[in-house]
Amino acid sequence: MDDIPDSYDLQTVEQLRAVADELRQRILRILSEQARTVTQVGEELGIAAARIHYHVKELERVRLVRRVSTRENRGILEKYYRAVAINFAVPAELLHNLPPDESVATASGWIREIARNFERALRRAGQSEERAHRTAGLSRIHLWLTDDEFGHVMNAVEEALQPYQQPRGVGAERERTFVQLMYDTRDAEPAAEEEPVPARTPELGYRFKINHAVWVGAMMLGRDELERYDARGETLDVTVLGLLTVKDDVPPELVDRVVSRLRHRGKLAASPEVRAVLEEKAAKRKA
Repeated sequence: MDDIPDSYDLQTVEQLRAVADELRQRILRILSEQARTVTQVGEELGIAAARIHYHVKELERVRLVRRVSTRENRGILEKYYRAVAINFAVPAELLHNLPPDESVATASGWIREIARNFERALRRAGQSEERAHRTAGLSRIHLWLTDDEFGHVMNAVEEALQPYQQPRGVGAERERTFVQLMYDTRDAEPAAEEEPVPARTPELGYRFKINHAVWVGAMMLGRDELERYDARGETLDVTVLGLLTVKDDVPPELVDRVVSRLRHRGKLAASPEVRAVLEEKAAKRKA
């Protein structure tokens, strides 16, 4: 991999749209390791060569992939392609120079692609026991950060993930997709013309905020975690496909206050009192 640059800054909106596709990101990763033919890429990904060919040609068209050699093998010309860099970055000026509508449209397309892939993975993971050990998580956390702290957090996350961005040859490793979204909460508030959401306060018997969590595989709820949500006036809307464990020291009244909704398919490990509370919440959801 030392014959191509370590990083390449995307230069055009077309390039940005090209790498928004998850399959193309996987193709770029493979072609960053060494030159390969379309057939070889398809074999590694388990995808038909014709489908890979379309995406490789699109990446070549926007100059993120280049053909590096052509060899004859038994009368067939084999074309070898290589990514132009190991990593690809989106410079801030590229996003800032986009018209607002185009910037939003580009981001929306990317997010829709991510959502479709997540839903597909979630559905397949719950379809058979063979996939039951595979985990997929979705969570939302609100943070209070200065601009400097925001930059520090982003850099720390990137540094923590860096060692795992290339295959290491570890027997149990699988390719996983990690998506990071962060935005200013006030910027996401509805505009004046939008329908306002009624405020809910503890004095009225409601909670400040609902936290959504989706787990495939296993999820454990402990007393300390639930008490933190309770102290902040927050609730949990939980979906679990697999094993749901509630520790023995968790009182049923705490579960009743914090867990607002439950969708669960799989095994439940909890005390009889907590089990009764959760089963009642699950039954209300089905009703």
